Parts: sequence; structure tokens; C-alpha cells
Amino acid sequence: MTARLTPLRYAHRIERGLCISVGGDFSYGGQLTKNPIHPEWETIYGPGDPYSLRDLATIYTPRQAPRRPDRSVGLGRNVTMFDTARKWAYPQWWHHRHGTVDQWLQLVLQRCHGINSEFADPLPFIEVRATAYSIGKWIWRNFDEGTFRARQAARGSKGGKVMSSAKREANRKRATKFNLATALEFAQ
Repeated sequence: MTARLTPLRYAHRIERGLCISVGGDFSYGGQLTKNPIHPEWETIYGPGDPYSLRDLATIYTPRQAPRRPDRSVGLGRNVTMFDTARKWAYPQWWHHRHGTVDQWLQLVLQRCHGINSEFADPLPFIEVRATAYSIGKWIWRNFDEGTFRARQAARGSKGGKVMSSAKREANRKRATKFNLATALEFAQ
């Protein structure tokens, strides 16, 4: 159920680099295309061999494309709304588990609307509703008190362990690297 973030970020950087290279619309959701064989469109064919991901990734270097994806464009608006709402909904389920499914779905829908309203180019209502109902129905169907308590107990048993000095140093370096990359991005 969980996606690895590194390939998603890589795909987003490639998509953003391609969009920059052709002066594309960053709000384009990728769902609509032109029919290349329609007589009204001029079709331009590229090279016969397909590009590799490495070729596409070097169109714009990592310095020119943001290190962290702008999560509200490209792969992001639907993904951002889904991830943000589901992470919010998991603990909220515990507080609303004694209500009705309709009350729960309405609550998740309100949260998704709130997230959607923060986007520069909000998604249509039908997409927001579909995402909210997907999250709400899945949680309502798959969560129960026993499972929730077991999950929380497992998380609690992981906590409280002493962090090694090597782990602490790796975290510090990672944070410094990101802060430096962010500073360089804003300096340009």
C-alpha cells in the first residue's frame, strides 16, 4: 500500500523538467491528449528510439529542478490531497468510530475540500468527492478497534529506543543537505 518516495520524486523531477523544457502548464493533470491521427493536428515525430529515464532526467539538472517536488502540481494535486487526508483520517477515525458511516464520509469530504481549497488550481468537486469517499470507505471498512489498538501498540513499542550517534549524525547531515539545497534554490 505504501509507495517508495524516491521513484516518485524522480518521476516528478523528470515531469517538471520536461514541462520546463517545452514551456508546459504545470497544472495540467495529464489526463487529456490530442489524437495524433486527427487531420486538424500537426503531428511532430521525435526520434525513433525511446528516451531512457536517465536521458529525460538530464534535460534539467537537479540544481535547476527543485530537489523536493512541489506537491501541488504534476503528480501532486490528487496525490497530495489523498496523502494529506488519509494521514489525517486514520487517527480521526478513533474519535468518530461510534458515529454513522454517512457522518464519517461527510467529515472526510470536508477535510478534502479544505485541502483542495489551498491549491492554486483546485480540483473539480467530483474528484474531491471521489477521493474523500475512497479514503472514508476504506478506513470505515478496514479499521476496527482491535486492529487500531494493535497498530498503536506496535508503534509504541518502536518508540523510546536510544538513537545511536551514527544515526543522529546521519539525520543531521541529511537535514543540513536539504537546508543547503533549499538555500541554493532560493539564492538563484
